Amino acid sequence: MSTAAARSIGSVPRLLDPDAGHWSIRPSGPYSSTRRYLPGTLVLETTFTTETGKVTPTDAMAFADGKRGHDVGLDAPHELLRSVKGLSGRVKLRMELAPRPEYGLVKPLMRLDDAGRARTFGGSGRVALRSGVALTMADSTIRATFTVAACEVTGFALRWAPPELRDPLPPTRPNAVAERIEETAEAWRSWEAEHDIYGGRIGSSCGKAHAC
Repeated sequence: MSTAAARSIGSVPRLLDPDAGHWSIRPSGPYSSTRRYLPGTLVLETTFTTETGKVTPTDAMAFADGKRGHDVGLDAPHELLRSVKGLSGRVKLRMELAPRPEYGLVKPLMRLDDAGRARTFGGSGRVALRSGVALTMADSTIRATFTVAACEVTGFALRWAPPELRDPLPPTRPNAVAERIEETAEAWRSWEAEHDIYGGRIGSSCGKAHAC
């Protein structure tokens, strides 16, 4: 893992400390959930089931466009993509992003621009968020409440950049997030196809352990 990647991951490490950063998308009321990796990938699919409907957020760390096989990790954009699709009914959800760089040591300054994009300032890097829903901001935390109906899709993209980069590329447009996730899934499958040589009973688990 590169130093840049380690620092970007260090912005949302709530697994290590409840006061550290996090990025959550979940129903606003009671729910049950299941999770799986899409076959042949490290793209994570979560299904939330509530009294009013069912939705599926899908999460992926983006690869650079067009990368396949052994090239999938080259020029990775340090971008986390999240797409939320309605499967049935209507589900009210809450999104909360609390970046805390340096594994929770820094509470960054944050700003919402006129286009509704959020940016942070402070720490070893900066992050920018593009969202398919309206955002609010308070106490260095970005929030949104939104409803997804059956067949509706909304996207979120969070991109990290080093502080010395004067003009970092913006995150993926929300309406392009689902397509970028599918592109990332295809890249993972191309990588797996070049390494699918183990035929034992724990083949899928073995492949994921090797990829990590």
